[in-house]
Amino acid sequence: MREPPIKSSTVNFNVILKSDQQIDSTSVKVTLDGQAISSNFQYKGHWEFDEDEDMFWVLESNLEGTASAIGRNLKDGAHVLSITAADISGKLITKEWNFNVNVKPTFSNPSHADGKDTNNKNAYSIKVTDNDGINASSTGILSYNPANGFSDGPYSIKITLQDLTGNVATYNSNFTVCASGPILKKKDKLLPKIKLLQLIFIQS
Repeated sequence: MREPPIKSSTVNFNVILKSDQQIDSTSVKVTLDGQAISSNFQYKGHWEFDEDEDMFWVLESNLEGTASAIGRNLKDGAHVLSITAADISGKLITKEWNFNVNVKPTFSNPSHADGKDTNNKNAYSIKVTDNDGINASSTGILSYNPANGFSDGPYSIKITLQDLTGNVATYNSNFTVCASGPILKKKDKLLPKIKLLQLIFIQS
């Protein structure tokens, strides 16, 4: 059965290694897509507390242990994690894991906060981040600038964006511009009509 793709560009790896003789902890090597990455190895055991409430590691077996590593800034697509080690007799231990990463763009730092009143009549902008890039950049600012600024009233904004590998993300937000004074609320009889702004940024 094929594993579902990982929805993060940062992946924590914890792989159990076993042998019938003591594993040489100094022999453990981890590569990601053919490139060596830093790793840690710890023999099988558990944590305990001493009488001073300080933690210490209790060794259970040196025939087994866990190799740990972190993959960072991974692009969308296929990846291969490889681990090699040896026991004290020289016997090789190998593990390999094939996996896929698939991350949608993320939105942050909007200039007009969702669900809030604002006196900001200037351009609407929002930061977009993606592990593969949007419009040839991994991080960008999308903006919409009305010719004469935003007039007072409620707005609904929708942004649909596709990254370079085809992942589509959508951001929806509602805000009210009230630069000239208070805006009538729902309980008032004359509620201004909501203006819909739909920004579509598609990378072909």
